Amino acid sequence: MTKFQVIFLLVAMMYLVAKVILGFIIYLVTLQIEAAARERQRKRRAYLSRVRARDRELYKEAYQWYQKRNAETATVVPLPVPEPEVEEAHPVSAQIPKKRDAQEKTRLAERERLREIYEY
Repeated sequence: MTKFQVIFLLVAMMYLVAKVILGFIIYLVTLQIEAAARERQRKRRAYLSRVRARDRELYKEAYQWYQKRNAETATVVPLPVPEPEVEEAHPVSAQIPKKRDAQEKTRLAERERLREIYEY
């Protein structure tokens, strides 16, 4: 190897070592910054929960009035009610008692009840 090759390899090795050391230092600094940020976040959350609790107590009557007003004036969106399925009479199926009839009557009664509730 020539002297220039040895010098180049030495400089390249020093560059890589410096880069690894710098990366490790940045990692350590990042850990410290993260720990400080987590502590600030914990303090901020505790402060905000205290403020919210105080506000809830201060404006308790206003919140109750607001919730009552919203409950009274809540807009109810009617549910879409599909039309009941109509089955054609089949000679064999007409002879067999259907268990579905009772279920269908229950379903139709429930639809009617919901329709009465959700009508404006």
